Amino acid sequence: MWFDVALAALNCRVVLELRYDGYIRWVEVHAVGVSRRGRPIMQCWQVRSENVDDDAVGWKLLRLDDAYRARIIAEKSAIVRPGYRRRLRAMVAIVAHV
Repeated sequence: MWFDVALAALNCRVVLELRYDGYIRWVEVHAVGVSRRGRPIMQCWQVRSENVDDDAVGWKLLRLDDAYRARIIAEKSAIVRPGYRRRLRAMVAIVAHV
């Protein structure tokens, strides 16, 4: 559902804000693709989260069809983050990447 928004954030190199698992997260999209189960996913660096129990910063693999209210915000992303791996086993098809 939020595939095009994630692609736009990646292409514009800006932060994507989305509600995921009940919390707002701010992420930098590094790759958008399809999982082994055919679900749209993105590999991203989470900049911060409103969930204090969550690991606020770090690599995440998020299912785009589980996200709510995704929107691009006017915050530049610091792509490419250290530790970025272009190939992930979980992502069988890559639509776009940094």
